[in-house]
Amino acid sequence: MPKETPPKETQKEQKPDQPENKEIDPAVEFLLTNSNYLYANRISMGIGNVDVRIAFGDQFGKELKPVVGLVLTHQQAKAMTELLSRNLFKIEEHLSKQSPKTE
Repeated sequence: MPKETPPKETQKEQKPDQPENKEIDPAVEFLLTNSNYLYANRISMGIGNVDVRIAFGDQFGKELKPVVGLVLTHQQAKAMTELLSRNLFKIEEHLSKQSPKTE
């Protein structure tokens, strides 16, 4: 009687925006998949003694429509600045490799 071979494990399809072979923190994955995302092309910021307030809005011509406001502690704002800086640097580095060089 021939031996049965175990079924091959199927690998999850890799999304293009996810890094390979890295586990995603379940809390981060929950936030990324369950958050409502809003588009904004205008940002305004105010800094107070105990918080940082960021207002996001859409502007079309002279019309400005408020979208959402965000209030962060100074520590959260610093962490967000670090995350943005690190990730925007990676994006710019990637884009600079793709753009043709002109001389």
